[in-house]
Amino acid sequence: MIALVVGSSPPMKSDWYTAFRFPEAPAAMITPLAAAKLHMYSWSNRRRSLSCRASAAITLTPAESAQAARDILLAEATGGRLHIAHVSAQSTVEVVAWGKARGVAVTAETCPHYFTLTDDAITGFDTNCKVNPPLRTEADRRASIAAIADGTIDCIATDHAPHLKGEKDAEWDAAPAGMTGLETAFSLGYETLVLGGALDLAGYVARLTVKPAQILGLSLPLLEVGREAELVVLDLDADWQY
Repeated sequence: MIALVVGSSPPMKSDWYTAFRFPEAPAAMITPLAAAKLHMYSWSNRRRSLSCRASAAITLTPAESAQAARDILLAEATGGRLHIAHVSAQSTVEVVAWGKARGVAVTAETCPHYFTLTDDAITGFDTNCKVNPPLRTEADRRASIAAIADGTIDCIATDHAPHLKGEKDAEWDAAPAGMTGLETAFSLGYETLVLGGALDLAGYVARLTVKPAQILGLSLPLLEVGREAELVVLDLDADWQY
């Protein structure tokens, strides 16, 4: 018996968990009692943050991976398509791989901050690094890179969410979640994934352009006479700081 906690509101008696009988499910999926406790802790933590690092730690990865597993099972049952945004946890990567192995039409993406930063960035209560889902551990970061490389994570999105300086210049609980991502996305991925050896340049560009278009069923831009061109000029040797 595998239990999946659902929802982000305070758990009610009727929705503590939904159970599915899939003995081959990955270890990332959790037991009913642990799931209920983790859900309660995660919810109460949004009201009373113990510390900056504890805030990320208590919002434990099963809250993300269990939701992903539930949706994958629903997609399988209905024959639907599912795209999972902002994968941040190793356990979610494992769940997505499990769903694809079952033949479910599931795709996934992650963001540059999840494969470049860890929860070390928030030990000083830097609200610029407060994002949702939160930054995870080094193991989660490495799992994201491996999943991008092997195709478990299909594409990369920025989750570009800028805020006014005055909004971010607040206590951790009061500051909104989100960070800028559009301006730095290519450079972060190029340095981490291409120069880091996880992808070649063509594979990296495809995950930013071709793969998202394929997932959304959009026609791919082509360099042909009479067609509208979409070009980006990059200086791969430039050294800059944002």
